Amino acid sequence: MSWVVGVIGYVTILAIVYYGVLFFKVKRERSRAGYRIFLLLAGLFLVSGSDYIIALFQGDTEATFWQRTVYFVLILLSLSMALYFRRKEDQSQAGEMTMV
Repeated sequence: MSWVVGVIGYVTILAIVYYGVLFFKVKRERSRAGYRIFLLLAGLFLVSGSDYIIALFQGDTEATFWQRTVYFVLILLSLSMALYFRRKEDQSQAGEMTMV
């Protein structure tokens, strides 16, 4: 099962690199690429820290409090940045629709 998580991680990293290139090269796609980058990062943090997060709900002592906290903070930061870029994309699309 761990090899499946590894494959998912590698595919996610490749997708992040692809959208990173789009973010810096194509100005029109910047908000959409930023949204996808941070959404993929949140998923990557969720998959890589899943053992620590599961241990939190089971009451295990597999992970320390700080390890769990760091993963939660990284996931929340990634999701909030994804939301920021999503709102930016929605605003740009609304601006394009009203400029007739």
